[in-house]
Amino acid sequence: MYRIAICDDEQEFRNILIEKIELLNMVTTNIEFVQFSSGEELLSSNQKFDLLFLDIQMSGMDGNETARIFRNKDNMCLLVFCTGFQQPLTDNFKVRPFRYIMKDMYYRELFKELPDILNEMIVTRRQRYIVITKDGEVNRILLDSILYLTVDGRRTKVVCIMSGETVHIFCREKLKELYNELKQECFEFAHTSYLVNMKRIIHVNKNMITLENHDKVYISRTKSKKFNSRFTQFLNRKFRREYGD
Repeated sequence: MYRIAICDDEQEFRNILIEKIELLNMVTTNIEFVQFSSGEELLSSNQKFDLLFLDIQMSGMDGNETARIFRNKDNMCLLVFCTGFQQPLTDNFKVRPFRYIMKDMYYRELFKELPDILNEMIVTRRQRYIVITKDGEVNRILLDSILYLTVDGRRTKVVCIMSGETVHIFCREKLKELYNELKQECFEFAHTSYLVNMKRIIHVNKNMITLENHDKVYISRTKSKKFNSRFTQFLNRKFRREYGD
């Protein structure tokens, strides 16, 4: 299921957008639409979204400030700005919007862009990634390529498999910061200094994990209960997907 959020203080616009998305019939699985009439209301939600349509000019907190705070909570959601008046500013692009759409009386630009927007949402969902800062530059890493992340001095080392080879990527983001984004994506702490992608585990033996590249990670006593619980949940979900209920 895809979850699409629409944050706009005009109920009519929200209704029209939902109707048009449903008429396009591009998404074969179910869509859950979540509506917000203000930036404050959106930011008070703890839900994760695949796509967010965000109006810039709203009463109370405007879309620019809403987007800045939202991005601190969710780096992966596809963001589309919608506005009837304001031209894009430099700051708008710091939050990485996929599109910046000007509303007109008949929403012609929006309807023209919708197929591309929905297609990008579908592609992004298949290829989830995390945004990290490496050597002063912003980089994206596919989540499925990550084996584990670990503390390396003042940096975080991201251990990945790319083209069959183990690759180490160093970033300035702290491990706990990255966990806040990755805990919804099958990642869990095995040790205070190791965050493991459960999809990449090939063996668990008591207190030792073996990853696909045969690296081994120790499960600490303080993390074992939560890790084992989450790994069991992960395996149960995987079994149901592959073999049915």
